[in-house]
Amino acid sequence: MHARLDGKQLNEVHRLLDGRFDFGAGPETGNVHWRFENKPRKMPIGIATPLIQNGHIFVTSFYDGSLMLKVNDDGKDGQHVVVKIKAGVCVVAVDSDRNIHLTKEFHYAVGRDSIEAVSGGVEPDEDADLTAKREIQEELGLEAESWKFLTTVDPFTTIMASPTRLYLATGLSEVDTDPEGTELIEHVVIPLADAAKMVASGEITHAPSCVAILMADQNLK
Repeated sequence: MHARLDGKQLNEVHRLLDGRFDFGAGPETGNVHWRFENKPRKMPIGIATPLIQNGHIFVTSFYDGSLMLKVNDDGKDGQHVVVKIKAGVCVVAVDSDRNIHLTKEFHYAVGRDSIEAVSGGVEPDEDADLTAKREIQEELGLEAESWKFLTTVDPFTTIMASPTRLYLATGLSEVDTDPEGTELIEHVVIPLADAAKMVASGEITHAPSCVAILMADQNLK
C-alpha cells in the first residue's frame, strides 16, 4: 500500500475495484490515496465503504474473502491480510454410558496423531446442523436422536476467520460409515470424564474439541 494517509484522507477513503487492484480514492477529489494489488479470483463484487479504525482499513468481497491494510505512522507501506476459510462444525457424541466417541487420525499440520471430536467444514449450500449430522455418520458411523447446539468458537482471531459451531449429540445408534478416501480414522471410545482430563493435561489439543468436551462434561453432570 502506498502513500501515507492522514486522518482526513482516511475518512474519505472509499473502496473501488478495477479488476486487478483494490484502491481507495477521495469521493470529492478523486485522488488515489492507496492501492493494493488484489486480483479477484471469482467475481469482482466489493463493499463500497470499508471499515476504518486505529490505522487499519478493512475491505471485503462477497466471493473472495477479506483484506485488512495497515497504515503505518512512519509512512512506510503496511499490510495485514485476513483469510476467510470454511466455517466448521465440531460434534461431541456421548452415549448412554457417558462414553464419548472421538476420532484419532494423523494430521500433517501437527505432524502426529490427534484425538479429536468429529469435525468438518460446512459446504456453501449446506446448513451447519446438517453438516454436523453428516460428519458423525461419515466418520464414526453414528446417528443421534438428540442434538444440542453448545456455542460458536473462533479457532483463529488474527488473520484467519473460521467460526466453528459446537454440538452435543446423544441417543446414539450405529449406521454405516462413509469416510473420504484420504481419511484413515480410528474410532476412539472413552469415558467423558477421561476426555476432560485429557484436555486438562494437554493430550487433546484441537481447540474446538477441547471447548466442546469441557462443555459437554458440564452439561451432562
